[in-house]
Amino acid sequence: MRKAPSRASSFEAMAGVGGGQALRAGVGGTGALGEKGAFRIDAYADHSDGFIDRGDARHGKVLTSVNYALSPDLDLDLSLDHLEQKPQRYFGTPLVNGGLSRALRDQNYNVSDADIHFVDDKAVARLTWRYSPALTVSNELAYMKARRNWRNVESYSYNAAASVVERSDYIGIHHDQEQTGNRLEARWVDGAHRVAAGWEASIIHFKHTNNSPYGGASTVTPFGFNPGVFDSPDPIQPNFATDTTSYAFYLEDAYRITPELLLLGGLRHDRYKVERVSLLGAAGFTSTLQSNAARLGLTWKLDQATALYAQVSSGSDPVASLLSLNLANSRYKLTSSRQVEAGVKQSLAGGKAEWTAALYRITKDDIITRDPANAALSIQGGAQSSRGAEVTASVALNAAWRVDANAAYTDAQFDRLIEGGNLSRAGNRPADVPKISSNLWFNYKADGWRGALGARYVGERYIDNANSQALPAYTTFDASLGWQYSRNVLVQLNLRNLANKLYAVTSYTSSQYLLGDRRHAELTVQWRY
Repeated sequence: MRKAPSRASSFEAMAGVGGGQALRAGVGGTGALGEKGAFRIDAYADHSDGFIDRGDARHGKVLTSVNYALSPDLDLDLSLDHLEQKPQRYFGTPLVNGGLSRALRDQNYNVSDADIHFVDDKAVARLTWRYSPALTVSNELAYMKARRNWRNVESYSYNAAASVVERSDYIGIHHDQEQTGNRLEARWVDGAHRVAAGWEASIIHFKHTNNSPYGGASTVTPFGFNPGVFDSPDPIQPNFATDTTSYAFYLEDAYRITPELLLLGGLRHDRYKVERVSLLGAAGFTSTLQSNAARLGLTWKLDQATALYAQVSSGSDPVASLLSLNLANSRYKLTSSRQVEAGVKQSLAGGKAEWTAALYRITKDDIITRDPANAALSIQGGAQSSRGAEVTASVALNAAWRVDANAAYTDAQFDRLIEGGNLSRAGNRPADVPKISSNLWFNYKADGWRGALGARYVGERYIDNANSQALPAYTTFDASLGWQYSRNVLVQLNLRNLANKLYAVTSYTSSQYLLGDRRHAELTVQWRY
C-alpha cells in the first residue's frame, strides 16, 4: 500500500525470513522538499521457493512520490513506480485416484526453463485546484506500460495404470500493453449536498503474441524425473493487436436530508471502442460498446450507536476482456447486472463491542449460453443470480483480549444456462463459489506484546458449471506473536497453517488442483525512526 509523503522526516526498514527459504526486505523514507513540498521513496523485494521443487519466486518494487504546493490553492502530486515480478512457475498438483496426494505435495511438473515474468512501469501527475471553499477541481494524467511473459507446460494428469504424469498445453504468451488515461473531476460542497462530477478517458495499445493452438505433450514419472525443456511444435509469433478507447462520465451526490438521513445517488455512462487487427492475416473488426449505471442508497442513523443502510445499483461487464476481444465475442453487448443490499451497523457497551450485518441479492443477465434451437451456436441470454448474508462482530473481552469474527453465506445459481449437448445448468452453482466461509480470531495486546490465534473456513466449491466435481471444504489455523522491543522496533512472528493441512485453494483443470502453503513460520523485524 502506498504511503503519502510527509514534510516530517522519517525512515523505516523491515527484514524478514521464513519457511520455504523466504527472504524479504524493505526500506522507505520521507521528508521535506524545499519549503513547499514533500517526497517519499519506498523499495521492497522478496524471494521464496514456495515449498516446491523449482518453485522460486521473486518480487521487487520501487515507489516514488512528490507533493508540491505550486500556490496556496494549487497542488501538484507526482508518482513514478517500477514493479518486477517473477511468480512461482507452478500450475498445481495432479489428482491421484480422484483426490489429493500428500506424496506429490512438493512436486513441480513444469519444465526446467519455464518462465513467468512481469514488468510494469507507471507514472501519474495530478493537479488539484481549490477554486473556492466550496469547489475543488482536479486533473489526473496517468501512463502505464506493462510487459508480461509466460512460457510453461500447464496441464497435468496422473495415469494410474502406467504410474506416470502426462503433461500437455505447452503455452507461450507475451503481452505488450501501453495505456494512457486522464480523469478530470470537480467536487462541490453546498449546504446539504456533496457533489462529484467527472470525465474519464483512456487509450490502450495491446499486442498479443502466442503459440496457439498450444500443442505438445510429454510424460514423466511422479518422482525423480528430468523436467525437460519447453519444446512446443507451435511457433511463438505475434497473433493480434487491439486499440481500445474508452470514455466515461459520472455524477454523484451525497444529500444530507436531515442530520440522521443521508441520500446517495450516482449515474455513470461508459463507452468503449475496440479495434482489432490480426497479425496472422485473419479478418479484423471494430466493435463499439456502451453502458449506463445507476446507484441509489439511503443511510439512516437511528442513534449515536446504530445505523441502517439500503442500496440499489445497476452495472455491466463485457463477456470477455476488451483487450483480447475476438471476432466471435465482438457481436455481443455488455452483460447487465442489478444489486440490492441492506444492512445494519451497531456499536455496543461504549464501543467495547460492535457488529454489522448485510443482506444482498445480485442478478446478472445476458451471459453467454448455447442456442436452444442450435447447440452449435453461442448466444447471449443466460442469467445467474446470488443472494446472501454477511455478518461481522468484534468484542473486547477485557482490556487485553478481543475476539473478531465474520461469516458469509452465498446462495448462487444459474437461472438460465445451456451448455454443449443442450444440457441445462439451471439451478447449478457457479464454479469456485463456496456457500459458507468464515474467520475467527482471538487477539491479545498488552505491555508491549501482541498475539493472535485464528481459524479460517472455506466451504465446498464446484470446479465446473455441471457441478460434477467439487473442491473439498477446508479449515486452516494461523497464529502470530509480536514484541514491541522499543518505540522504534517491532519483532513479529507469524505461524501459517499450524495443522499442516493439505488443501486445494482452487482447481486448474479437472485433473489438477492448486494447493495451499504447507505449515511454515515467518519472522520479521520493523524499524522506524
